[in-house]
Formats: sequence, C-alpha cells, structure tokens
Amino acid sequence: MNIVYGAFADEYAVSLEGQIEGLVKNNFEYIEIRFVDGKNIAEIDSESAKCINEALKENGISVFSIGSPIGKIDITDDLGKHIDIFERICNCANVLESKYIRMFSFYNRNGQPGEEFRKVAFKRVEMLLDLADRYGVTLCHENEEGIYGEAPERCLDLLKGFEGRLRCVFDMGNFVLKGYDPLKAYELLYEYLSTSILRMEQRMEESQCQDTDRQG
Repeated sequence: MNIVYGAFADEYAVSLEGQIEGLVKNNFEYIEIRFVDGKNIAEIDSESAKCINEALKENGISVFSIGSPIGKIDITDDLGKHIDIFERICNCANVLESKYIRMFSFYNRNGQPGEEFRKVAFKRVEMLLDLADRYGVTLCHENEEGIYGEAPERCLDLLKGFEGRLRCVFDMGNFVLKGYDPLKAYELLYEYLSTSILRMEQRMEESQCQDTDRQG
C-alpha cells in the first residue's frame, strides 16, 4: 500500500499563508483543503482556486483531497441547489488537481422509515457519483453521526452497493463516539479504504486539534 500523509491545515490557521506555514513547519507535502481565508471550499471560485494552487505549489504542497460539505443535508431538503454547489466543488477539484472529494450520505432528521431513508440516500449518492464521473474525480464517503453511513454496516452497504465507485474515509473517532468497535469497522471496510483520519496526540505547533489523513 502506498501511504501519504496530509492534513486539514485550517485547524492550524485561517489564512492560506498561515496554513502553508503550518504544513511546511511540520513537513506535510499534502493538504486536504476545506477552509481558506475563512471561506469554505464550496464558496471558492475557479480564479481563487488557481491562485491557491499556485501558492501551494510554490511551497511544495499538493492537494490530495477536497474536504467538502456535500451530503450534509437532510434527505427531505432540496437537492437542486446542493447539486449546483457540488458541481462548483468538482470544478474546483480539477483546478486544484485533486482526484478525491470527501462527502457524506445525508441526514434523516425528520425520522423517515429506514427503507425510505436508504432509498433516498442511495439515489442522491448515485446522482453525485454520476456528476463526479463527468469531472474525473472520486468520491470518498466519511462516516458521521446521523447520516445514512453512520454505522460500519451501513457504510459497507453503500460501498458495496456502488461496486467500487465510492471509496471510504474511515473516521475512527466518529465510530467510537457512537459506540461502534473501530477495529471491527476497519476489518469490515478495509478494502474500500481511501483515507483514514487519525487524531494525533502530537499536534501541529499552535494547533488545538489536528486531523491527519492517511491515503493509500
């Protein structure tokens, strides 16, 4: 397995300059980009993305993934606007030369029946995958409380259901918080793994909390 290490640098600094400083100081060559100068990646246009990419490249840093908020809406929320945002993120991924976009599998805050939740979540994820294919990017699903893919078994349901089109972001902390055994979850999801989030005890200097991702 080829392993590279990267970080959410927005947890070190708000500004792009500060994020680059933190990455360089801590010998990271890869970033999962999420917020830059206080703006979510979903708000960044193509011209700004070009400038960001140039600044990163000048410092020997590459974008390996986009930390998007896609899929963090309810299954009853309007999908049209969300698709528009997602298309902008896909375009941004192309400009930043990133092959991966992190996403989620929708909430069920209104308590729809389990089968309906699954049906709508799968339909929406499939629409996102179809659009991602057009842009040549790979979607990576992160487990999170309240979304369809909260439990390891539901993550596997999604990953198997889309036959390799969808990859896995393994957030051990999110599994632990909901009482799932992370080692059993890892064994279950290993073959689909794209990125693993590690909560590090030795953090980037001046950072309160640092996510470090392993991609293979």
